[in-house]
Amino acid sequence: MESLLKANQKQGLDTITELASRIEFRLTAIQHELENLKNITEDAIICEGLKGHIQCSPGQKISVYNANYGRTNNGTICPPGPTSNPNCRAADSYTSIYNACNNKQRCDLAANNRVYGDPCPGTYKYIEVKFACLWE
Repeated sequence: MESLLKANQKQGLDTITELASRIEFRLTAIQHELENLKNITEDAIICEGLKGHIQCSPGQKISVYNANYGRTNNGTICPPGPTSNPNCRAADSYTSIYNACNNKQRCDLAANNRVYGDPCPGTYKYIEVKFACLWE
């Protein structure tokens, strides 16, 4: 009876060890996938008053990581207008852009106050979207 109990315990340990090994392998694969995502993230800019689009290759979908309508730069992005407030964000711009673009192959965006409101009057704004194109 005791030898049967020891055999069952050893089999249980072997199963746990095998599961742990599989989990470790999968975590390593996930870490590599995340590193690859960092390398393929794209940045789209659409200056105030203009329209633009984000597009992935056929078979891929947009995955939005960050998005904003406003200004978070003091003048090197979309420089032709005043940039007195280099730190403004339209409250719901992330959600609006995410809903318009995420999981689509292409989306059209218009950078204007009518769509997002005016988070910083007198400052020239832009849409900035950080995204990746992921295979379906």
